[in-house]
Amino acid sequence: NVGWAEQTGQSGGLTAGTGLEVALQRAWDLLAEIYDDQRGPTTIQLGLRRSVRQAASVDVFVGADRGHENHWLTVGFNVPF
Repeated sequence: NVGWAEQTGQSGGLTAGTGLEVALQRAWDLLAEIYDDQRGPTTIQLGLRRSVRQAASVDVFVGADRGHENHWLTVGFNVPF
């Protein structure tokens, strides 16, 4: 993913990111993402995805901004329409 992000009243900047999904077992996947924005720190996330039922899944991520003290935990429930 490569793009350009611009907010009202601020100059724009180049953005880039990539992700990885690796099957560990039938219902478990390992997820990794890295995102960089010229105007801010590089963001890294690592997590697990657990498939439930046919197409739904639950994601759990831990993430951090490199070089900063920002850390987080994200839990998501994914249901396709």
